[in-house]
Amino acid sequence: MWLIDRFARLFTLLFLIGALSATATARVSNPEPAAEAAAAKWLALVDAGKYNRSWIQAASYVRQTVAQAAWSSSVAAARAQCGPLQARRLASAYVTSYLPDSPDGHYVVIHYSSQFARKKKVVETLTMVEQSPNQWRVIGYYIN
Repeated sequence: MWLIDRFARLFTLLFLIGALSATATARVSNPEPAAEAAAAKWLALVDAGKYNRSWIQAASYVRQTVAQAAWSSSVAAARAQCGPLQARRLASAYVTSYLPDSPDGHYVVIHYSSQFARKKKVVETLTMVEQSPNQWRVIGYYIN
């Protein structure tokens, strides 16, 4: 019984450490609503097949590292495998200042639970970066 109690205490401690570190990366104001609104506008471009426009509206880092044609063809190929969007709901969002293989910055990672005509259970992940105060742009888009 004492072993279970020790594991419960350890789990609680790890949870609190994780919660505190997540809080430390967040700013005083809550950036998720602004980032989520920008993500929704950007996703509307992709949903409409406006892949070139989605590149133009992406973060400057994306435009500097990925050619517009490569971006457009990658997004088009990923979305073609899925088919038309049928439903999307926000699953989660979190704030961080560090992402692997990305410059340090102020990010919001947003996960959507989505349903497409050919793929019924999809997780779309958008990573938003704050380029200037309260101006959020897409720096990453992944479909799993």
